[in-house]
Amino acid sequence: MGKIKKIVSLASFIIYVTISYAQTPTFHLDVAPIIYNNCTECHRLGEVGPMPLTTYEEVAANGFYIEYVTQSGYMPPWTPDHNYTTLNGERFLTEDEKQTIVDWVGADMPEGDPSDNPGMPDFDLGMQLGAPDLVLTMSEPYLHGGDGLEQY
Repeated sequence: MGKIKKIVSLASFIIYVTISYAQTPTFHLDVAPIIYNNCTECHRLGEVGPMPLTTYEEVAANGFYIEYVTQSGYMPPWTPDHNYTTLNGERFLTEDEKQTIVDWVGADMPEGDPSDNPGMPDFDLGMQLGAPDLVLTMSEPYLHGGDGLEQY
């Protein structure tokens, strides 16, 4: 009888470890698609985001902050109610995407297999909304502070 308990215990442990491992999100497989499709357009060199989010190292270095701003709804910045209607260019995370980030950070931000990375999308250079109807110039340059105090 003791032998059967040991076998059942071992089998249960193996199943638990397998399920736990399978559910742990990794950067390349689970988090990169979320970041690349919702954050990187602004969070890359030359754009308005205060830090680039283009590599595992950059995202992991900011993992706790990313978790905080996505859970609070501060990022991605989108104020229209996406449950009411759909708009072009909208940026919001689903509850599953938010939970993936929480789970990834909680698991100490594992990198995973780089071959699972989907690669960054191709971003248009220049005006993201197309050619403007009117271009105004300022008397002196203005540098966006990237500190969350800017009003749009």
